This record gives sequence, structure tokens and C-alpha cells, in this order.
Amino acid sequence: MADVVKEYRRAVILRFGRVRKDSPAGPGIIWVIPCTDSVIQIDLRTQSINLPPQLILTKDYVTANVGAVVNYRVYNPLHCLLNIRSHMDATEMLTISVLRNIISKHSLTDVLALRESISLQVKTEVAKSAADWGVKIEQVEIKDIGLPVELQKAMAAEAEGRRTAKANIIASEGEVKTAEYLTEASKMMEQNPQIMLCLTKDSLTLTVQAVVYFRVIEPLWSIVNVADFNMSTKYLAATALRNTIGRHRLSELLYNRSEISIEVLEAMENLTTKWGVYVIRIEMNNISIPLQLKQAMATEAVSLRLSNAKIMVAQAEIESVKSLEKATSMLMGNPIGMQLRYLQSLQSIAGEKTHTIVFPYSKDMLRSMFAK
Repeated sequence: MADVVKEYRRAVILRFGRVRKDSPAGPGIIWVIPCTDSVIQIDLRTQSINLPPQLILTKDYVTANVGAVVNYRVYNPLHCLLNIRSHMDATEMLTISVLRNIISKHSLTDVLALRESISLQVKTEVAKSAADWGVKIEQVEIKDIGLPVELQKAMAAEAEGRRTAKANIIASEGEVKTAEYLTEASKMMEQNPQIMLCLTKDSLTLTVQAVVYFRVIEPLWSIVNVADFNMSTKYLAATALRNTIGRHRLSELLYNRSEISIEVLEAMENLTTKWGVYVIRIEMNNISIPLQLKQAMATEAVSLRLSNAKIMVAQAEIESVKSLEKATSMLMGNPIGMQLRYLQSLQSIAGEKTHTIVFPYSKDMLRSMFAK
């Protein structure tokens, strides 16, 4: 009698209860003797076992609900049939036992962080025993780790506390850095008084950099009347510049630099004379605006331009309506002109080649035709 063994299977043939010499047989057609031969076909394809979730106690006495998936295949059909009663049940139970043993040796933190390592350990241990059954373990993966609700809340609180502490540390480090930068900035401003923070009349803080040109006209006074005429002139220029900027708005400061510079120069003239110093010129060479203010100014400019565009469109509509009204009044008094305008409209529509036009005749045209 003939039997067919598929490509992915192998047949183990028992004759009078003994393994026949040509076993495992297949794929293809095999010949068996009825009543004396019995055929058991073994599937060689990869099989998957979805392990039910297991309640496992970890090393730190936390109960975790662990689920896993096992992929295996039979590579020796004879061992699979003769050495084990049910290779699938045996593989499943062995994997569960090994999984419990290995996870119980790790803390919950290690189980969560070292899934791949633990899965590899389970695969290695199971593969050693499954080899005697003709089974090869291809993959063991931990797919889910369930935790008690109370533990999840505690872990969330712990993580929140850790992040809060980290945020506080970062904030304190930021304060330290800010203090360092402010200290450095103050030193730079002491060494370079021409760089300063100024408050305008509209309560805006700006960074203004200016240059002072001066010369000594009375050497004796510059030594006797002041300890350091160079530094005193710089400080005086900074103070005068702040006072002058405080009386002006930002727009005036941006558009009238030269006039503001003249005001500062006039404020310094009488004060530096007794030091033997003559201030020749003051120039503001840089005005730095905060980023938020720049963005606000850009938004304001965009809004203004959009508003102007709408006004221009509205004015154009008004002019267009006036022109159309004038054209209508002119055409109403001239029927022939109205007819010509009508023909122009028909011509423009016909040029698109998307409409069917029924050409009408006016009464005047018909009257003139029949009159002839």
C-alpha cells in the first residue's frame, strides 16, 4: 500500500513494533504493508508555544506575572518519537520551569532591564534538555511582565520623585551657572563701560554699545582734578547715555541715533571740562534687542502689512465698482455698444472651449434684417 509524505514532514515506520530501517522516510511516496506497518508522521516546521502568564516571585520578593513565547522545531524525528511521549507538552513544561528558576534569581529591576539576557539564558537551558528529544529551540522571548497595581503606583511615585529630584538638581546647577555668568558679565561691564543695559521710556531693556572719542586739552587738570580721567570719562558717558535713552522710546532710539548721540555729548561737555578733557564725539554702534521683542516686532510688521494689503484690495474694489457703474451707464444709453460688449463676453467664453453657446438675436437686429 502506498502513502504520501509531504515535504515538511517525515514518516517513522514501525513494523511489528520495531523501527523499520528506512525510517524516517519521505518526502514523497512510501510503501507500507497493511496490518504489519504503522506510520507516524512528524512535522518538521517551526512550532510556536504561547506560554500562559506565570506568577513568579523575584529575588526581591516581588510577584510578577510573566508571559513568554517559545519557537522550536523537530530536527530528529526518531528521537522525537522514541525518547519523549509528547515533545510539545514537554517543551512547554520545561520552559516554564526554567523560566521560573532563572527569574527567581534576579530582582525585578534586572528582569525589566535585562529581558533579552534572561530570554537567552532560558533558551540555552531548555535547548540542552530538548536536544535529547530531537527538538531544537530557536527562540524564547519574554513578551509581557505584569506587575501588581500597588507596585505600579509605587514605581510611578518613585520615578516621579527621582525626576523631581533631578529637576531640582538641574535647576540649582542652572542658578550656579547664572550666577557665574552674571559675575563674568559684571566684570566685563566694569572693564568695558561702553557695553551696558539701558531701559527705554517704554520700559524696554536694551543692550547698547557706544564709542566715546575724547582728548585731553589740559594735562594739569586731568591729573590734579581726577584720579583716572580715562575711566571717569567712560563711566560718565555710560551714565549720560542711560539717562538720555531713558527719556526716549525704542522707535526714537532706532531712527534718531545721531540726535541722541548729540544729546549725550551735550550732557557731558560741562562735566568733563574741569577734568581737562574735551569730548569730541559719541557714537552708538550697536543696539541689541531681546529675542522676544524681535519676534513681537516681526509679528507686528506682518500684521501691519496684511492690514495694508486688505485696505488696498478694498480700495481697488471701490474703484472697480465705480468704473463698472460708469461703464454700465454709458452702455445703457447705447444699445449697439451693449450688443458689442455682449459679443465680447461670448468670444471670451468660447475661447475656453468648455461651454456650448446658443447665440441669440436681439429685436433691433431682427428688425433691421426684415426692414431690408
